[in-house]
Amino acid sequence: MATLLLIPFVENALKHGVVNQVAHPVRIGLHLLAPNQLAFNVENRISQHQKDATTGVGLPNIRRRLALLYPGRHTLHVHDNGLTYRTELTLLLGA
Repeated sequence: MATLLLIPFVENALKHGVVNQVAHPVRIGLHLLAPNQLAFNVENRISQHQKDATTGVGLPNIRRRLALLYPGRHTLHVHDNGLTYRTELTLLLGA
């Protein structure tokens, strides 16, 4: 797997999310679905204070990096319902 590929997802959750609510913690999941298939997800509450202060370059950069490193071997889904932000990434590892 590409070095530091998952860090931006966690960084975004900590930077833009609400991290001090016990009832709504940042949730990070990493699962091996098959010997060569990895699932990764991050979910966080959306900070209303940070919402307007974002530049919006992080997700496009992540998508571009995935397209270069895992063409046809990844899926990335982003869910934003206004309260919660969730990213779900699946990677097929190996050539």
